[in-house]
Amino acid sequence: MTCSNAVLTALTPSDFKARFSRGFVYLPTWDSSITYAIGNIVYYSNQFYTALTNNSNKQPDINNTDWQVNSNLNKSDYVGDDDITTAYASACLTINESLFTDDDLLKEAYLLLSAHKLACMLNEGGAESTPTFAEQSKSIGSVSASYAIPSWITESPTYTVYAKTQYGIDYITLIRPLISKVGITGRRGSNF
Repeated sequence: MTCSNAVLTALTPSDFKARFSRGFVYLPTWDSSITYAIGNIVYYSNQFYTALTNNSNKQPDINNTDWQVNSNLNKSDYVGDDDITTAYASACLTINESLFTDDDLLKEAYLLLSAHKLACMLNEGGAESTPTFAEQSKSIGSVSASYAIPSWITESPTYTVYAKTQYGIDYITLIRPLISKVGITGRRGSNF
């Protein structure tokens, strides 16, 4: 299955970054429209640079008095536009566009699913996006709390795949009522 809805195909990595401004560390690609301050880090022409002056918006490799190469950083420690594009493609293979009659809901579901896919790709199990569930137990002395995955997730082989990240939990929570409307049960092999 591939995405055919114009709302989804029009989404860019910038849309993803705007929706998930927290939770991912994005590659700080240099932008000529931004004025940088001392210590700001940018990625430009396959290198990281650190700003040496305030009010710097000059291209890093042209004016080395404003920038210094920073070889202590690694591109693989950041989420780049190519990573987001890959997550979008993976989400297109999974999402069932026919569940949605509302474009805004479709877009939100797709972005959540893409974030889940990206988090799983980054760490093979989720990038610092541990899901949270309702309290199952609680202690006061020495402070203790535990949580449990809801049974409607654990009893479904399809849903458990999404329990790896908070984005996945948010995605299945969003689509669950839609699946119920059309009669899809979440059994192995259902596509949503």
